[in-house]
Amino acid sequence: MASPLSLWKKTVLLMALLAMVGMVGCNCATCQEPAPAPAPPPPPPADCWPTQVEGALTWCQMAFPTGDEATSAVGVEKGLPREVRAGIPFDYQLVVTNLASVPLEEVTVTEELEPGLTINRAEPAASVSDGVATWVLRGLQPCESRTININATAAREGMVGTCTEATYRFMLCCGVPVVQPGLAITKAGPAEVLRCDPIEYQFVVTNTGSGELNNVRVTDPLPAGLATADGQRAINFTIDSLDGGESRQFNATVMAERTGRFVNTATAAAEGLTATSNEVATVVRAPMLQVEKTGRTSQFLGRETTYTITVTNTGDGVARDTVLVDPVPAGARFISATAGGQYAGGAVRWNLGNLQPDDSRQVTVTMTRESVGTIRNEATANAYCAAAAADVAQTVYEGIPGLLLEGNDDPDPIELGSTVTYTLIVTNQGTADLTNVQLTPHMEEGTMEFVSARGATPAGAVTGQARGLDIVFPAIDRLAPQAHATYQIVIRATGAGQVSFRAEAQSNEITRPLVKVETTNFYE
Repeated sequence: MASPLSLWKKTVLLMALLAMVGMVGCNCATCQEPAPAPAPPPPPPADCWPTQVEGALTWCQMAFPTGDEATSAVGVEKGLPREVRAGIPFDYQLVVTNLASVPLEEVTVTEELEPGLTINRAEPAASVSDGVATWVLRGLQPCESRTININATAAREGMVGTCTEATYRFMLCCGVPVVQPGLAITKAGPAEVLRCDPIEYQFVVTNTGSGELNNVRVTDPLPAGLATADGQRAINFTIDSLDGGESRQFNATVMAERTGRFVNTATAAAEGLTATSNEVATVVRAPMLQVEKTGRTSQFLGRETTYTITVTNTGDGVARDTVLVDPVPAGARFISATAGGQYAGGAVRWNLGNLQPDDSRQVTVTMTRESVGTIRNEATANAYCAAAAADVAQTVYEGIPGLLLEGNDDPDPIELGSTVTYTLIVTNQGTADLTNVQLTPHMEEGTMEFVSARGATPAGAVTGQARGLDIVFPAIDRLAPQAHATYQIVIRATGAGQVSFRAEAQSNEITRPLVKVETTNFYE
């Protein structure tokens, strides 16, 4: 039966087989010039091909598509045994090499089998149809070689062979990065501050995706009652660029103009993206001090007065480092203080520490005054972030009126017709002035006769006059504490017996008269 291979294919096959055993060669001078081939890609590094030069198999090779490895992209080497026996399986190989300097995405190798030659198996497996075995090799890197191992059987005696063809596909693959930026913002701040404390906010802006974000604008409108140091009602800042996955932190300080609860969120925007932060609530509190000072409103000289001072925090914030100061006024004298009060520089000072809301501290201070007058002083409390608070207590110091009437007679006893001198001393032994001091001596009827009366008072000398049995002296307008007036009354004895000379003293302050009775023995 005639071979299905065309005559020219048989001739080419025979020449290839003879060339493998060194019997014939091809003189390029007598060969027909092939058609010009397209310019191939740059060649791979030298010494890349052929890969097989010796061994148990006899090798032939071909470079596709031009036959010249310098201008071709794929090199195929075929290794066949020197001879085989009919009906006995034998092994041969195809070695496919990428001669280009770029990867070949798809290299297709075909083996066209002459009748009588059958492929039993191949590694990698081949697709066989109508006497043609096909392999598709993918992703062949520059200078990379792949080996195809084939097991075949020749059914008849004679020359049988195969024709190998290789085609390939170049791909120009270029990529552009596809990114997807993301935007997120978080905000943090204190849960509670005092009105005098700055409120520190922290902002963290994050590009949660890939790719760069530019001109990221952050805005935080402040609620009413909050402002920046320069009086702005919003926090604004801009981030020039933010890489994928990058975070940037910023801090801002605001002050509260009043107490209360302040809640707000911040917003970030860039390139069509927006993000809103979590809600941050800050409670602003403030301490408020109240001072109450109590004590006697009046007191006698020489007595001590104790004042009770109560300091209370009526606000809703802690009154930190609370200090109470109570000056000792001129004319007063400090005696003592409780709760660690220290007297220095004319004032008593207490360090009361921190007062929680509705907390109170109570102290006492004791003073006195040595002269008539008023103790009036103001106790003042201060604490961090609290307005000063004060309260006044006043004590009027008064003297205690005291009237003393003393006297004696000289001589005693006396003979009738003789005279006796009664000396009377009126003394203000209290601590307050005595006014309108009046001394009135009284003679006993039938036994005494008035002779004379005189007195020495702080205002000057005075004389007394007899009005019946009474002896009248001018009243002393003012008799100061510890001052006195001395009176001498001369009486003539006219009746024998134990005679009583009586005197009374009183003032506007001492309305119940003091009585002094001096008994003298008159004899014949």
